[in-house]
Amino acid sequence: MAKRPPAIYEPGELDRIRQKLGPLDPEEARQLAQKLGGEVGVEKTYIPQREHPHRKGREETVSVSVKGSAPRHRVEVIEQEDETKGWRKSKKNPSSASEDDPTKTFHLSYRERVKMDRWASDVTFEIKSPIQVLFSILSVFKDPPDLVYHRFVTERMNEYYSKLEALVTAVRSLLPRNNVHRNEAFRLRYPFAYQVMDTLRYWNIELITSELGRLQAHPRTVQVSDFSDILKAFYRPIILLEQLDIEHHVKPLFKILYTFLYQENPQEAQQKHQAMVRKALVNYPLVMKNIRYLLYPLLMKLLSDRWFDYEDFFKWRKNRIYHFLQIKESDRLSPPEPEDMGPREPKEKEAESSPAPEKEEDIPPLIQEPVETLQSTESSQGTGEQPSPQETTGGTAEHGAAPVAAVLSRAVQKGLDTLGHLFPGIPWQRLGEYPDLYPYFSRVFDFRRGYELIHPRDPMLHIAVLMHILEELFYGLRYVRFGIINTEHTDPARIDDTISRIITNWHEYIERILEKDYLHRLDEYNEALTTASDSRSSSFTKRLLLEINWIKRLYFLPYHTFDSFGPPPFNRNEITPIYSDVHSLKKILTLVAADIEEAIKKGGAERQVTCSTLDNPWEPYVFQIPNPLSVRLDALLGGKKSRKKTNAALIFFTIAVVTVLDHIMNNQQSWAYSEKAAGPLRSTEEEFSEGLSALASPDPEALFKESLKNRESPAE
Repeated sequence: MAKRPPAIYEPGELDRIRQKLGPLDPEEARQLAQKLGGEVGVEKTYIPQREHPHRKGREETVSVSVKGSAPRHRVEVIEQEDETKGWRKSKKNPSSASEDDPTKTFHLSYRERVKMDRWASDVTFEIKSPIQVLFSILSVFKDPPDLVYHRFVTERMNEYYSKLEALVTAVRSLLPRNNVHRNEAFRLRYPFAYQVMDTLRYWNIELITSELGRLQAHPRTVQVSDFSDILKAFYRPIILLEQLDIEHHVKPLFKILYTFLYQENPQEAQQKHQAMVRKALVNYPLVMKNIRYLLYPLLMKLLSDRWFDYEDFFKWRKNRIYHFLQIKESDRLSPPEPEDMGPREPKEKEAESSPAPEKEEDIPPLIQEPVETLQSTESSQGTGEQPSPQETTGGTAEHGAAPVAAVLSRAVQKGLDTLGHLFPGIPWQRLGEYPDLYPYFSRVFDFRRGYELIHPRDPMLHIAVLMHILEELFYGLRYVRFGIINTEHTDPARIDDTISRIITNWHEYIERILEKDYLHRLDEYNEALTTASDSRSSSFTKRLLLEINWIKRLYFLPYHTFDSFGPPPFNRNEITPIYSDVHSLKKILTLVAADIEEAIKKGGAERQVTCSTLDNPWEPYVFQIPNPLSVRLDALLGGKKSRKKTNAALIFFTIAVVTVLDHIMNNQQSWAYSEKAAGPLRSTEEEFSEGLSALASPDPEALFKESLKNRESPAE
């Protein structure tokens, strides 16, 4: 094989020389080569130069001079970029208009699909199961079926829907869609408030119900795309109202609605609407914040070609979201000006259909100053007075004239006085200063392990003690035959079923929720803190503390606040919140007590006056087995053979305790939600004697006997 001539010429060099020499025949070229001599060679092969990815020389030069040195030199400057900077420049801009264009289709890459699926499988969301995520990871060349975790379909969605349903039904009860007169009057008087309430009450929960029923019929085959209609119905009002602040806009609007309803019918507003307002205010933030967050991975899988965190998704995919929900930017409600929140003066033609302008004396207790509320309640008679809406809705004073925690209604004060008769030695009227109740009541009740761990300034200690007191009273209340409640605005209804249910479940509330769930976790939390010095920062300890706080909020203290973003990290028991049953019991017993007082005025037991709410008010109460409460009641009412030991008297003692417990749980202005509250764990042994030193070694029996001797006459 002939040897290949070496490549000694640059690419294109021989062509340029031939062009200069002009046309030559092969023979002439051979003779010329012999005369000139030299080495035979060929051109080099062209190889394109690779530019360094991180260096690029500038074409211009800069002048450099150093003070006190030689004249200036001109040097070439090389621009250097690190890998991070170069990567960021090459990354696609998430704000690109084309990526957020709803008219263009998108393809989800393998990497982004896996990232979304792993995020959706987080314990916070549980939209995907671990098996579904693993299958997604293994499906490299083909997209797998985009299935949804069956527990999310059957459990999580039911929980989310229940919150939404509670909000919407409460608003529909306050402003019924078929009440034309009320709707028109409210719209003319408060147009912005009407617009917000109208958006809430027309939330399409009927569509969500039907779609959920269809999906839950076959939960293991449900795909992400099947949730399209449900997500539309869920998110549309949320996006329309998301610019309104809960504290500064939504709560005042509900107060405006309550004011309007109070002017229309004060009695109905207090007996019916205040509970609906409270229900709406409790569920509104849960829907607008928690559920909005918990469903966003599902919405992201439908509308995005890449993973985003919570805030960025609603920012960078805004156009796709608006197109999906069929809304425009102009449809969203902007925060109103202060003058828009107030009433609009009606025109002459509208004056007849609109309520009269508000007067100071017409303002309902829901938005009155606490001092004014106290003055109004002091004018009522007996223990059958209605609770102030300020207590039951958790409303706040708008002008803050006095510390609200120090202002107690007359009913709560009478309840504390009654507790003082039953358990002397406790400063009940100063319960908001958190005297330590455990040393006293540990000798009254047979507390199981764990109660001693509750912090003395934790309202849970007050709740635990009052729940045990009520449990003892309920043993006698079982034998009371309740009758019918008659009101002007509702049909007559028997109350046996409601009270029987609460009494039957009460022991389960204490044993299962208070002791097994709450105290058990508190005991584990205490052990975790005492076993290692750095355990307070461990994930296990933080999770225990989070669960303790969630149990407080879900069952005992609905306004309890703590740092958490997301749902409870455990499966919630299918049990009615205790604070809700306490409030219902208070409302029922309040009506019963008022009925008894009317009967007493007409002659009571001597004339055997009947009560519609109670079938046997004048019969002796029955405790099959004596307990700490029955013994004290007997002594206070004149002994075992006293005629004052009636079911009516038992009702009065019971409602006194229920009123105090309801105030602690359901009044956002109670000491349970003040800055003095602490918890959850009793930190040092010295705290056993916090508060009054007299409680360090109390003798409840001796204190009660001494109190009886000091009484001039038995308690009525």
